[in-house]
Amino acid sequence: MSAWRTFVRRVLGSIVVIGLSSVLVFPGGCSLLNEKREPVAGGGGGPSLAISDTEKVYGSPEPGEFLEYHIWLQNTGGETAIDVAAMIDDQWVFYPDIPPGEEMKEEVNGPFGLYIPSSASPGDVLDYTLTIKDGDDRQWQDTFSIEVQ
Repeated sequence: MSAWRTFVRRVLGSIVVIGLSSVLVFPGGCSLLNEKREPVAGGGGGPSLAISDTEKVYGSPEPGEFLEYHIWLQNTGGETAIDVAAMIDDQWVFYPDIPPGEEMKEEVNGPFGLYIPSSASPGDVLDYTLTIKDGDDRQWQDTFSIEVQ
């Protein structure tokens, strides 16, 4: 966390700007309001992470089988996501920092290990939820599906 962001959060708390007709943007992701007390577009923005792609690297999606998947995350926000981690079923993997507009696959503890239940039938579609967190305790969730063969 930057020194500026720490200062704003600990000393200033919430910033409310009243009566400004121009847009001010502070470093460190501080959101500002315009004169109508609406959030200013691009006024900090922060990262926004979601699944951009998946790749099966091991196994076959058949009942009772174990699979390994790479999962790419894309940052569609306006700030670099730092210390990124993602979890499926209590399995955590870690990502490099993800700049705005970029996508990365996991680099530590990956790929994800997934198990197709033996009770699944061909044609079943299994949904998996990925929980994503960053170093500033922001959290996102996204899902992807695997069709059983």
